[in-house]
Amino acid sequence: ALSEALSKCRSIADMVACHASHAPNAASAPVALAHAEEANDDAIGDDIPFERYVMRTRSIEEAATRLNIQGKNVVLIPDSLGVAPVVAEQLKALGAKARVICFRSEREALNHALEHTDALIHLWGIDPASRMDDTLAFFEVARTAVLNGTSHLLVVTALGLDEHQLVRQPERGAGLAGLVKSLAREFPQLNVRTLDVDVDQFPAEVAQSVVQEFSSDDRYNEVVRRGAARYTVEAVASPLDLSALKGLALNEQSVVLLTGGAKGITALVAMELARRHRCTLELVGRSAEPVGAESALTRHETDPKRLRQLVLQNSPGKKPAEVEREVKRLLAEREHRKTIETIEAAGGRVRYHALDVQDAPALEGLIAQLYAEHGRIDGVVHGAGVIEDKLLKDKTSESFARVFNTKVIAANTLRKAIRDDVGFVVFFSSVASAFGNRGQVDYASANDALDKLARAWQADIAGRVLSVNWGPWADTGMVNESLRKEYASKNIGLVPKVGGVAALLDELASPVLEAQVVLMSGKPESFIGTAAFTGA
Repeated sequence: ALSEALSKCRSIADMVACHASHAPNAASAPVALAHAEEANDDAIGDDIPFERYVMRTRSIEEAATRLNIQGKNVVLIPDSLGVAPVVAEQLKALGAKARVICFRSEREALNHALEHTDALIHLWGIDPASRMDDTLAFFEVARTAVLNGTSHLLVVTALGLDEHQLVRQPERGAGLAGLVKSLAREFPQLNVRTLDVDVDQFPAEVAQSVVQEFSSDDRYNEVVRRGAARYTVEAVASPLDLSALKGLALNEQSVVLLTGGAKGITALVAMELARRHRCTLELVGRSAEPVGAESALTRHETDPKRLRQLVLQNSPGKKPAEVEREVKRLLAEREHRKTIETIEAAGGRVRYHALDVQDAPALEGLIAQLYAEHGRIDGVVHGAGVIEDKLLKDKTSESFARVFNTKVIAANTLRKAIRDDVGFVVFFSSVASAFGNRGQVDYASANDALDKLARAWQADIAGRVLSVNWGPWADTGMVNESLRKEYASKNIGLVPKVGGVAALLDELASPVLEAQVVLMSGKPESFIGTAAFTGA
């Protein structure tokens, strides 16, 4: 009956409505919707499949050859566990010149040393006092070292990654692997990697692992050492078992909190949740809520060029940059209104809260208010983020902090304020975290922190915690035609809107508690070395 009805459909919209009406339950409908969109949306990237990957450790051999570090100047940023002095002595025994300089109390001396050093070993990540926001300070150190010609960079962490791929200590290095992998993409000649170690070992054993990795003459960007075993981390194809899906435990009484405003990918998810479950949706975004309707002069105009002309006609004195900002505001407000209207038309209840998620007290206050009003928060989607892509030489500490804090401060606040009975928490991460990306040291670092936080939070609660490393999306305003063509030339497609949302909700309906998945159109090797791409 379904195939006969579909054969009579004349548009994608008809197919969507037809399949929804014939679906035995809401959870099964999006699978066919994704297929329909993939078959008809040229923006997806020809026949490049949309696939699911997971990050896994893979055993690797010791490097076949060792680097010659005789006479090399090495700066060590120390820990308080006693590892740094042992590393320094071992390096000196190998002929290197090693100096231990604290990056907190001896900053001026450190900056001066980094102007004339061959290599940098960052050990602060293993310190018990290490915190995620120390990544901001390390960015400045790494930037100084790399731009001054340092050729070798080893960053050591102690995340406590266990056999179930969960993290025990995210504060000991979360965010650093994304930064390092992006440096590797931007500076191919740079020997750079992260090393995660087991700090339950004796300092001398940890030091031996550090020296062993520092002198390894291979080019793995992410390495894990546990005793005598050595691993790297890679993306492994892992299709989801759709036959095992159980459906999300949401209904008309459920409450879902979403950051990221009323537009973009977050809005797509909110609208689909309303359609499937008619739940209450609490949206959080930085922009002010639109007041009233759009002016009659512009409200029906969709052509961007004509819209600019109308804005200038209405305000003849506006400069070109002001016109662009006004057009951007009008389009954003249109999308905001459409999202709210769509949610309400689907039977959902929705409120919008204008709030900067970097304001931890304000976000905590909102969460407390929602618990007071509803008595529950059943799900969370953290989609907020900003992108300020620039090469390392042009990237400022202030810009890095904006990008990093928007994702990471909010994620930490959510972890602190959301109760343990939450059904699911989703972080919107990016393929930039999984593979690194030229010009995105900040974005990759922020998303790597989300990945590690998800792995830590999943270990603490029964509900699902998930960080999604999204590839670039189709038709979300972040990918222009030129960039789309560049992707296609590298065998990278775009995540289809319907298929992407369906894949996310299928993931949450799966009984497999995978804390990090990669959802993208393209193979891992296509993303490594890509000049530029934009994720969630």
